[in-house]
Amino acid sequence: DGVAEGMPLISPSGLLLGRVSEVMNNFSRVELISLKDKAFEVILKTETGDVLAAANGLGNFGLGFQWVPNEQALTAGSSVFTSQLGSKYPGGLLVGEVISFVKNDAEAFQSGKIKPFFTSERLGQAFLITNFNQVE
Repeated sequence: DGVAEGMPLISPSGLLLGRVSEVMNNFSRVELISLKDKAFEVILKTETGDVLAAANGLGNFGLGFQWVPNEQALTAGSSVFTSQLGSKYPGGLLVGEVISFVKNDAEAFQSGKIKPFFTSERLGQAFLITNFNQVE
């Protein structure tokens, strides 16, 4: 029915949920963005501008981020969107917000946690983005 592996899955309000990981005859399997050890590129919207980072699934509906330069100022509550530079998802999809970050002067990069805006209780309807061409 036109469903293909890699198609992004969003909520009715446009929140990123995940992507199709396997297509079968009568149904498809989806991997959520919070799946442990899955990564994708994001933009953190900070007071000083957009910051590119790598988001990674932590399991149990949790997300982390990494590879933000230590000199970049971050604040809790910053919105997180998918990056157009990524190959897994279209740019500009809302992911969540920064809830914490760790800056260590002995390290070149900081990392932190993202609160996804979707929850398991609110997963009902979902939509596929069918016109997205994933870059491998």
